[in-house]
Amino acid sequence: MKFYELLFFFVISYACKAQTLNPDLNQAEQEIIGTWILENDSNTKLIFQSNGTVKTYYSNTLNATHQYEISNSCNEETLNNQLFLKTLNNQNKVIDCSYLDSINYNNSGKMTLVSQNQGKVIVLNKQP
Repeated sequence: MKFYELLFFFVISYACKAQTLNPDLNQAEQEIIGTWILENDSNTKLIFQSNGTVKTYYSNTLNATHQYEISNSCNEETLNNQLFLKTLNNQNKVIDCSYLDSINYNNSGKMTLVSQNQGKVIVLNKQP
C-alpha cells in the first residue's frame, strides 16, 4: 500500500509543477493591457495602458492615475519565478506592491494578485 501512496504523491507533485500559474514578464506585460473589474466589487475598475499608466475608477469616476510596472522584484524582495505588480507615484516611488499570481491563465480572463503586506487575494476580470 505504501508504494501506491508514494506513486500517487509523485504523480500529483509532477502534475502541479507542470501547470505553473506564474506568467513570464513579457507575457504579463502584454496580458495586463486593458480594462479590469474587481471581482467582488463591480464598481471598481482599473484600466492598464501600454504606456505604463493605470487609471483607477470607482462608479465610473476617476479616482487616481499612477504609473505601474511589472517586475521581478519589489521593495527589495525577489523570489524565484515570481512577478510583482508595482504601482508608482510621480516620483517613481512604490505606492503598492502585489505578487502577480496569474494573468489570463488558460485564457480565463482573470488576474489574481496577492497583496505583499497583508496577503489578501485580489481577483480581477478582464473586460472584452
